Parts: sequence; C-alpha cells; structure tokens
Amino acid sequence: MEMLNLDSIVQKEMTVNLKGESYVIPAQPPMDFVLQLQSIQQKAMKEKNENKQIQYSAEVCAVILNQDQSKKTTVDYVMKNVSFAQMQMLVKFYQEQISKIEQDPN
Repeated sequence: MEMLNLDSIVQKEMTVNLKGESYVIPAQPPMDFVLQLQSIQQKAMKEKNENKQIQYSAEVCAVILNQDQSKKTTVDYVMKNVSFAQMQMLVKFYQEQISKIEQDPN
C-alpha cells in the first residue's frame, strides 16, 4: 500500500520573539489563513491614506501573531509595541512562506 505523508513536508512551527514574549506559530500557514492575509493586503494596496496602510500592516501582524492561540494580540498592541521595520520583517517572512506553498507541486 502506498502512503503519502503530507505532514512530513510542512514545517511544524516557528517562534517569534517580541517584547519578551514568545509566539509559537505555524511556519507554513493554512490556506484559510493565506486567504485572510491576502484579503487584508489587497485592501491595503487600494488604500491611498498612509496611516490606513500602516493600520492594515498592523492588522496583518496581529493576525499572524494570533496564530499562537495562547495569546490575544490586538491591532492596538501591534501599533504601540511593534516598529514598522518589525512589521515588515514579519509580513515578509509570511509572504515567503505563502510563495513556497503556492509553488509546491504537492
């Protein structure tokens, strides 16, 4: 009998350290999460107001960090505690993970 173990191709998790807290989140997000992020990012791309664009970036970061179900991260928390450079790094990492998923033939 042939067996395909899809669990073996997915990294289990990663740890993001922020302000003394460790967030344990999936290294490769599930598709519903990918679609949620893409929806937020599409709204941000259409937005002309820079402040609202930053707000959307904070929303993306909060959604990513909230994958650690032991924590509740709000957009307000991200806006007050995460630098723009940190937001960009977190979003970039996830975009890279999403690209890997989309390019994987399995």
